Amino acid sequence: MSEAVKQMAVSADDVMGQTGRAATGIGQSVANIFRGMVDAYRKNRAVGDLRQLDKRMLADIGIDRSEIVSAVYGGVDRVRR
Repeated sequence: MSEAVKQMAVSADDVMGQTGRAATGIGQSVANIFRGMVDAYRKNRAVGDLRQLDKRMLADIGIDRSEIVSAVYGGVDRVRR
């Protein structure tokens, strides 16, 4: 095998490796975006479900109507004033 052919083979291997790494990175980015969309959908659905509950049912689970979004997205300060 000539030296030029060997260099082309090495270059092709390098390109394939770089392409594979780039594809993996793109795939991970797409997966992260999808996970974020699913998470946002679930949280929005939870907020909607909680908003359908009456005041007494919300009190039974320990939140006030004004705390629904906070409870779903970040937690509620459990110290009652």
